[in-house]
Amino acid sequence: MILLALFACDFLNTTTDCVQLDVIPAVHTAYSMNQTDVQVSACVCSLEGELCSEENLIPMVEVQMSTNLGQLSSENLFLSNGRGVVGITGGGNVGLAYIQAALGSFRGGGSIELTDSIPFTKFELTSNAETVQAGESPVTLMVEIEPSYDGQPVDLSVYPSDIGQLSPSNQVAAYGGFAEFLYVPPSEYYQNETLRFIAQSGSDLSNSVFLELTSATNFFIQPASITLPLGEEVTFRLQGNVLEPFWTVSGPSDVTCDGGPLSLCDGKTEVKIAVTSCDGIGSTFCNVTLRATDDVTGEQVSASIIIQ
Repeated sequence: MILLALFACDFLNTTTDCVQLDVIPAVHTAYSMNQTDVQVSACVCSLEGELCSEENLIPMVEVQMSTNLGQLSSENLFLSNGRGVVGITGGGNVGLAYIQAALGSFRGGGSIELTDSIPFTKFELTSNAETVQAGESPVTLMVEIEPSYDGQPVDLSVYPSDIGQLSPSNQVAAYGGFAEFLYVPPSEYYQNETLRFIAQSGSDLSNSVFLELTSATNFFIQPASITLPLGEEVTFRLQGNVLEPFWTVSGPSDVTCDGGPLSLCDGKTEVKIAVTSCDGIGSTFCNVTLRATDDVTGEQVSASIIIQ
């Protein structure tokens, strides 16, 4: 599947002045005489180029749909919750069909290969969960293929690819039309993330499955890790919901907060920290752990300061 998330972004005052339109066909290749679903999403533009997530969807909008090949089930698609589905039928025409969504001056598109041969009648990826928290049990992802043969190779990819692990991490063989994977979330992760999974067999791609990875805590420290020379000051910020933070450190070191004792940090969500002395710095490096604890809930997060 060729996915294009085109951002026609006219930044005026805020990021809400930019609408991102994602157009995602259900499969990469489709039989021209059948109708194939295409998911359309409208959201506030992502500066990182990510797909629309539930947090930034724009509900109650109508987008205009068009294609260069075949016929769409609707030329005006109403997105009540920020997402909707339109069907495309080739009517016997073959080739690369480009489906475009438009909302005012904003555009987004995706493409699907329409063929005169019947590909998989079913290539479906499902998950046994919609959300998972860092440190929780793995999530099962199942691939179902029709028609299929025993030993058929199937791959699974996740985006972003560096958060957690897939098991197995390489290609598996489908038997009886099924292949199973596990997604193992990271033991620690201090922000919420939308993960996208997609299976592949040969040149065919399955539908996308989205999984919300949530932080094990209500807040986290940024940066989570940093390397500094002795005495250099750096700003740490608490992101998320924290009520009454107080700060502590561990490690053979002395630190200052905002130029004074560490107690000056208490109650603050943004602090300037400097490590002024550190035992062992003469050998290799010194690792200092900075911790923030919510005095109301007892939740604690940490960041690593490496002094070289």
